[in-house]
This record gives sequence, structure tokens and C-alpha cells, in this order.
Amino acid sequence: MNDEEKYLFDLNGYLVVKDVLTSDEIA
Repeated sequence: MNDEEKYLFDLNGYLVVKDVLTSDEIA
């Protein structure tokens, strides 16, 4: 895994967590 892949993984992981938290707050 190179630096770009690590960055994308971290970014995607953050977005997924953000979506989950937002869904919990709405529900």
C-alpha cells in the first residue's frame, strides 16, 4: 500500500464513519 492508497483509505474510512454517525443521529 503506497502513500496515495493510504490517503484514500483514510479518507474513505472517515467518510464511512461520518455517514454512520449521521444516520444514527437522524434515526
